[in-house]
Amino acid sequence: MAAAVLLSRLGGTVEGIEAVAKSYPDFFQQLQSVNIKVEIKHGMDIEK
Repeated sequence: MAAAVLLSRLGGTVEGIEAVAKSYPDFFQQLQSVNIKVEIKHGMDIEK
């Protein structure tokens, strides 16, 4: 998750985001709430 925050400034891709769905299900929604662009690419499911 720390890498996602860092990459929000630098740009890039985080793989293996499925683990976030268990530890912090609302993580990506929280990033979006502070105006950080989040794009979930096809095949990466973070739904509960």
